[in-house]
Amino acid sequence: MLKIVGILIVCLAGKGIFDDSNEKCTKENRQRSIYVGAKYQPNITQTQSTSLWTSYTGVQLAPLREFGKSGFYAATMMRTRSKNGQRGPGGYFGVQWKGKKRDMLLFSIWDKGANGLFALPMHENCKRNCQDCRGKKTTGTKCPYQLDYRLQEEEEIIMKVEREPVESTTYQGVTYKGHVWKVTAEPIKGKVLTVGRILFTDKDLEIDEESSNGIDSGLNMFLEPLGCQTCGAFSYQVRRKGPYVTAAAGDSVVPKLIAAYVGNYRSPTSDKPMSCYLFDVVSEEFGSVKYIFGNKAVTPSWDGSKKHQLY
Repeated sequence: MLKIVGILIVCLAGKGIFDDSNEKCTKENRQRSIYVGAKYQPNITQTQSTSLWTSYTGVQLAPLREFGKSGFYAATMMRTRSKNGQRGPGGYFGVQWKGKKRDMLLFSIWDKGANGLFALPMHENCKRNCQDCRGKKTTGTKCPYQLDYRLQEEEEIIMKVEREPVESTTYQGVTYKGHVWKVTAEPIKGKVLTVGRILFTDKDLEIDEESSNGIDSGLNMFLEPLGCQTCGAFSYQVRRKGPYVTAAAGDSVVPKLIAAYVGNYRSPTSDKPMSCYLFDVVSEEFGSVKYIFGNKAVTPSWDGSKKHQLY
């Protein structure tokens, strides 16, 4: 019996599965999220982007499928400004790969409640949601799209976000107007799929008008475990490209992607070391980064004392 168990462990480790099912996942031993920031010329904060694309590729997925639970989420963040310069709604969009359930595409935006600005659903796939909260209140709009098949390794999904003309909708008895932001994904079985459309309310916009503002910050990318995931439970890799801005509001210059940086982290010798160092982020070519998580043969290739330029 001992020989059989020993062989099983070696086989699973060879597939990238290292989980000790008796180990309870806690905040002390969980796999951490990693963020990558893109740099543009001119700086993204000096322009107002209205259209961009980025891609998501699951490079290593087999260990997740074999593990049969949990998953991970790769996403792109976006933050906007309304016509009068106030901070507007913001959030992220991306791909979720799952061990047991169906993979999912997600477009999720938070209200900017402090400024009285809402993210309102404008597509059948979208609904008001309690974002990062509990109870019956809603704090934004969520557009989840459950795929009817599992994404394959090296299957690249291109997601685009685009600002559309001003529309109007009614929420809680009040009519609001604002630009609609749409996220699409392709190719999904050879077709372009609309993940969702969300109206970002704006107090100073009318139909047929156009805001001189748009996305002016964010555009960071992250990879995070879904739920509490034990450090090194299984290995996985995700490749990201971009984000590439393709249009800007008014006379704004379209910012050009020039570099990407991965953030710093607390090293094992720091006063407050992290609990998990089974990760790395590398770049194999300009405009592309690859996240490597959960592999027990991998540790960060940078020292963590400061952010590290990937390309």
